[in-house]
Amino acid sequence: MLFFFIRIGALAEIRIASALLPLRRGQRVVVRTQRGIEIGHVSAPCPAETQRRMGPVVCRVVRPTTESDEMLVRRLEKYRSKAVEACRKRLSESGSHCTLLDVDQLFDGGTIVMQFLGDVDDVADSIAQEVTEEYESVVKTKHLAELLSEGCGPGCGTEGGGGCGTQGGCGTACSSCHHGG
Repeated sequence: MLFFFIRIGALAEIRIASALLPLRRGQRVVVRTQRGIEIGHVSAPCPAETQRRMGPVVCRVVRPTTESDEMLVRRLEKYRSKAVEACRKRLSESGSHCTLLDVDQLFDGGTIVMQFLGDVDDVADSIAQEVTEEYESVVKTKHLAELLSEGCGPGCGTEGGGGCGTQGGCGTACSSCHHGG
């Protein structure tokens, strides 16, 4: 098992993630975090001593991003930008003094997390919930989310890879498998 420092989210949080294959600095990867499936950037290898000191690792690199992943990221970014604009406009129109810093968009397309500066008042909370629901209803695709989290079956892309091919072969979003090669 290898460990890497991975930069995740709009606030560029650094997390330690486990990986089954070597990765290089700057490489974009699909990562399973406590929040779900996200896109991250490899910052550097994490020495075993540092990893042990930090405690249990809860993030796992699923795979490096593929061309299909990058196309999906660009499409999701367009919707994320619209969600940011809509939220900021509604906050301004409502007279709320809350400041939206940015939005974290999870790669599953069904989850966004709004990052505010300071305390969030009731008006801003209500606006954030409305915008989140609108955004998620536009981009949510259950089938895609399942492929991203499960691949072509349970265990796809993991050590042992027990699920490969068990559900009629890989979908286009599943690049974790190496069939026939």
